[in-house]
Amino acid sequence: MGNINGAVASIQTTLNGIISSITSADNNLGTYLSYFNSPGQYGSMGMQVFYGVLIGFSCLALLGALLTVCCDKYGCRYLMYFSCLILFIGALVGFVVSTLFSILVPAFTWTCSYLDNTLQSSANFQSNSVEI
Repeated sequence: MGNINGAVASIQTTLNGIISSITSADNNLGTYLSYFNSPGQYGSMGMQVFYGVLIGFSCLALLGALLTVCCDKYGCRYLMYFSCLILFIGALVGFVVSTLFSILVPAFTWTCSYLDNTLQSSANFQSNSVEI
């Protein structure tokens, strides 16, 4: 009986170590997944800054056009050229970002929807899994 009690105590110690490792991994995974919310907050702020800069350069271009036409200040046309160049670069960046997101967002949405449906129950998991 002494050997069995020692073996059971050893197994319990091993299982408690595994349980604590799983609990620690779960807590670490929760902390890691909480970082995925940060880009949403900072991304929104970045978009506001991006559009604010574009609106600012639009105002500069408008000011340069008004000064050139109404006040005969032909040197202000360089302000328009500079502003139009920045606005063109902003438009190219917006085009690339919108094209990239129009490809990625549906793929992520469909994948997450499939995984959500699959992981809801064991019956859904077995019906969606591919047997090899």
